[in-house]
Amino acid sequence: MPVNTLNYVRNFSNTNWRAFYVPFAINYDDIKDNFEVRRLEMAHETEKADGSVEIKFDFKTIRDGQTLKANYPYLIKPKQAGEYTITVKNTTLKKTVSRSIDCSTVDHKFIFTGIYETVSGQEMVDNKYYAMNANELQYATNPDKHALNPFNWYMKIETREDLSDAKFVFGGDFEDEETTGITNIDNDQKNDGNIYDLQGRRVLHPQKGSLYIVNGKKVVY
Repeated sequence: MPVNTLNYVRNFSNTNWRAFYVPFAINYDDIKDNFEVRRLEMAHETEKADGSVEIKFDFKTIRDGQTLKANYPYLIKPKQAGEYTITVKNTTLKKTVSRSIDCSTVDHKFIFTGIYETVSGQEMVDNKYYAMNANELQYATNPDKHALNPFNWYMKIETREDLSDAKFVFGGDFEDEETTGITNIDNDQKNDGNIYDLQGRRVLHPQKGSLYIVNGKKVVY
């Protein structure tokens, strides 16, 4: 449906990266003063010298003159926290349908699906979905806390191998930022003072030089 002027209001409580999925195209030039936007480009799988597996998702920055497509999963980051009204002129309002994009390595397929209806916490947990939170893709573990609101997207992994010990990182234009990847640590665990590895498992004997999470922050011992 053609629309002369469309206003989309969204509150951004912080300046973290978050999922973005809307049913209309946006000229990036119209929002570049307030937002950064990135799209998924590809996934890489690397076996490290110690035998561990690293999965890296490369994201590319949307540049001046480019257009955000309707019904397409993006990451968006406000330059300042607050409520924003995104005004789009002479656009087309598409049907609010759930669509997916995916990328694959040899053994794994990663599916990113946009939504316009709330996904319950129980459904997130039962289907082993991941969602963006605090600059990371977090594995849903708590049905009472991990519901996903509309105009977001989730990720699901189809795999032929166990990924429980894999390390996930964000690459591409994220290489020099603190946004690092994926965790499956429940919020209650993240702030309890204990040490966890990147898969959310409690560590009693941390190894020197390894990366862990303590009170929600990544630290190197």
